[in-house]
Amino acid sequence: MSLEGPLILIRDHSIGKNRRFATEAMEGSDPDSFLISFSQVIMVAPYSDHDERSSSPVGEYQPMTTIRRLELEDMIAAAGVHRAAFDERLPWLAGRHTAEEDIRYFQDRVFAVCAVWGAFEQERLLGIIAFRDGWIDQLYILPHAQKRGVGTSLLRIAQASFSELSLWTFQRNPSACRFYEAQGFAAVDKTDGGANEEREPDVLYRWQRK
Repeated sequence: MSLEGPLILIRDHSIGKNRRFATEAMEGSDPDSFLISFSQVIMVAPYSDHDERSSSPVGEYQPMTTIRRLELEDMIAAAGVHRAAFDERLPWLAGRHTAEEDIRYFQDRVFAVCAVWGAFEQERLLGIIAFRDGWIDQLYILPHAQKRGVGTSLLRIAQASFSELSLWTFQRNPSACRFYEAQGFAAVDKTDGGANEEREPDVLYRWQRK
């Protein structure tokens, strides 16, 4: 069995059963009336964060990753994922903020304005995505969970919700640039970083649903 995109199993508590969807079927749906109305999403991503398509049976992807919208009680764990992933990928920028500053930022900025979703393996948070109308503000995956389809699976939630998305990433993070380009994003602008906090050259990516 091969798949063209991630398969999503959504627990519908109104009938006590899982309902199966392909992400393509959700495109254009209002996230508040479709995805977010369900309490839990279980996603099987049939390809890796490098978008290497696979024809292997879905059953070979173990363990299954659970994806759900995060609540305020998940904020500390979400901030921890952000810090671990950021510092591993961009070590020359590590240590700019304390854990307390990260948590306050997630409380006052991220959770206040974004829909925040997380991927879990059992009870451990592996990755997060935070998005709002037309923008992805955060997408971070723990180092040991990268290249397992977690980032792709989280990204599909945002892509199913909006027909156009933009995001910034750093030019010196080539793995992130390759990942976004593999997911259909195109670079539309580059800056010297003078406008961002880190003063790090960055690149603006944009994706549009075809």
